[in-house]
Amino acid sequence: MPHLQIKARLRLLLFALICASCTADEKILSINNSLIFNNDQPQMAEALAASGKHTLNWTARTELGQTLQFQWDQGIDLDVNGQQTARNLIRQGGWTHVVLQEFSSRPLLEPELFFSAVRLFAAEVQTFCPGAKLLLFENWPYNTSANYSSLR
Repeated sequence: MPHLQIKARLRLLLFALICASCTADEKILSINNSLIFNNDQPQMAEALAASGKHTLNWTARTELGQTLQFQWDQGIDLDVNGQQTARNLIRQGGWTHVVLQEFSSRPLLEPELFFSAVRLFAAEVQTFCPGAKLLLFENWPYNTSANYSSLR
């Protein structure tokens, strides 16, 4: 149970950081997988912002169990399910914040792939959403069976 409480506190910290920089209406795009998707986090963030008299509009582009590179590789049109891709949403512009959340263990086990995908998204955000704040959601390794001790 304490582990879940820590996760919830980390999520609230992310939202508090976003809300601390709110000046008016904020439009957030979250490119993520299940770690941000669960627990109604967009609603949690919107409620937190509203408590400070701000309007927060949160849009999530979620691919459960996938990496940022997977989301990048979907291109700029619609995905195979007819949904807007992350890049399609970025290219609409108008976002004040873009949150990137990588697959749980990738930053630890494959940091070069993680940073490569972040650089791709950062360039896209800079081009189509000048002035938007890019936030990296640091999460925890999901797979407890992996041996992370060699990474210390």
